[in-house]
Amino acid sequence: MNDMLRSDIGYKTNPDLAKVVTVVSGKGGVGKSTISANLSLGLAMTGQKVVVIDADIGLRNLDIILGYSDRIFHNIIDVIEGECTLSDALIQDKDFPNLSFLPASQIHEKGSLKGKGFSKIIETLKVEYNYIIIDSPAGIGVGLKNLLPITDTALLVVNPDRTSVLDADRTIGVLDDNDVKTTDVVVNRFSIEKAQKEIFLSLDQIKDILGLNILGVVPEDDEISESVNTGLPVIKKSWAVSSKAFINIARRFTGKSIPLLYIFRPSFMKRLLGRIGM
Repeated sequence: MNDMLRSDIGYKTNPDLAKVVTVVSGKGGVGKSTISANLSLGLAMTGQKVVVIDADIGLRNLDIILGYSDRIFHNIIDVIEGECTLSDALIQDKDFPNLSFLPASQIHEKGSLKGKGFSKIIETLKVEYNYIIIDSPAGIGVGLKNLLPITDTALLVVNPDRTSVLDADRTIGVLDDNDVKTTDVVVNRFSIEKAQKEIFLSLDQIKDILGLNILGVVPEDDEISESVNTGLPVIKKSWAVSSKAFINIARRFTGKSIPLLYIFRPSFMKRLLGRIGM
């Protein structure tokens, strides 16, 4: 557990209905599920009551990132089909019991989350939680489109390369067509060195292309890859720079005014570029 936030926890029960946040990306491989997992944990660390849903039916890897793989006995499709109750399928985090997880099925099609059964699950969870975080399938296929009617807001995840950002721009168009609000983007795997060499887009370029607020920036960090392999989410590793980035993202998401980490601040980049004569 991250000791940085342990003492701040005071579990909250929101009398209002939960906010449904669908985490989306223009293409696969950008780290969307990593963002979903660590944002959910970050919100729980700040005392919010959170449920994160793996809606990537047929793939199911959010449980691996969260470290819950050996605890899954039922999934969201089992609930929809009446094979188990919702409480049977939900898994609580061992460190933060105010975080629950609803797994995906590995044997159904991406378009399976639809209809009254799925809507009933969401309506039930809305009463019990502050936030419902949905990890969507990548891209703009039927798996994503089935989630949009129950989505309050979408959080976009991109890598700082042109193809990722342009794919994300097309995704924004689909969200707009379905009247889903999108105001924020998380830039994952950012590297100042690659941005200064113009291998990566700069944060300003990403913001200009997408027209969205940058909620947070997650650096390239070997600790993230190691976390996926070990099942210990990186936000629980207080020494990792990406852990600090995720904590800031979660706090910013709840409306707190938190600056970007020092390594991402424009003034730092100006000084860095000045030292190398650029």
